[in-house]
Amino acid sequence: EVAAMLPNLFSTQRVSSVLKELPLLSANAENLDEIYLWRAAVLLGYMAHAYVYMSDDKSQLPSAISIPWEQVNQRLDRPGPGISTIDLCAYNWLLKEDSQPRQVENLDLLVAWCGNEEERVFLMTLTEMHSYSDLLVNSAINLQEAIIQHDADSGKTALLGILDFLRKMTYGSLLKID
Repeated sequence: EVAAMLPNLFSTQRVSSVLKELPLLSANAENLDEIYLWRAAVLLGYMAHAYVYMSDDKSQLPSAISIPWEQVNQRLDRPGPGISTIDLCAYNWLLKEDSQPRQVENLDLLVAWCGNEEERVFLMTLTEMHSYSDLLVNSAINLQEAIIQHDADSGKTALLGILDFLRKMTYGSLLKID
């Protein structure tokens, strides 16, 4: 609930006061199922960064954020607290229409910092590109196999696959960011 309120809390300068009042919830295995760990990392990361960004006292996060965030990071085998591009894009989206593809026009943020269209388009562009990155990975694997087998025709096909990915990313997805 509080993460959904972040854009409003920023605009009303109430981030610190609201986050200081959160109850302490455990993120250990008994209290938080593994399926929710990535979502918890996103929520806690957003709240931690919001608190540091808006607080006068940046020396210590509220326990209700720092303790479960540490637990989540340990369970995910992360070296320490932080929010990554993976958190921002790969685990922070939902489809507007389930039957449609993961494209900017059909994606929304689960948690927003500012809550504006620019933030949504920028982050969802990265999510869109991630959704078809298998094209690049498969082409790279095929290229490596073609090189090992000295198969020039397969190598050319793999390079064309990489070129297709780069064109789709450059002239499709990236141009959505204005």
